[in-house]
Amino acid sequence: MCPSAPGGPATRPIAKREAARREYESFDGSESASITLAATTVFQEVITFGGRPDSIIVDSSAAAIEFRFRDRGQPARAPIRVQAAGERRLQIGAEIVEARDPAGAGGQFVTATGRWASRSIDVRMQNAGPSRERYGLPPDAEATQILDPKH
Repeated sequence: MCPSAPGGPATRPIAKREAARREYESFDGSESASITLAATTVFQEVITFGGRPDSIIVDSSAAAIEFRFRDRGQPARAPIRVQAAGERRLQIGAEIVEARDPAGAGGQFVTATGRWASRSIDVRMQNAGPSRERYGLPPDAEATQILDPKH
């Protein structure tokens, strides 16, 4: 070690605070789109999300609709058949949702909603999020070199 180099900062204490001093809230971000299926048996894109949601909710106005999920640049997974009209909450993360009517009749209304979960957000105004205490060097040891703009 070079003798002119300043010493390192003090060791950090364990980052543990009392639970009563923290306030947490949970927020869900979501993105949704709906389409009416055309009279064909090919898969039609319902939505391409702006990212990869944590879970997806699909809703159909008719029975026997097939949904499949995939990521950009990846092959589609095996389709999931929804046997009854209504909402299905799936713990699937994918960027693209596609749907089709295997009978090819068309006219079914389908919706796909992606949900992003944000957990453990510290909502205190003076602290934007959970973090450790930060200890820096003393002011006289922070900068041992002065940069001269003329050189």
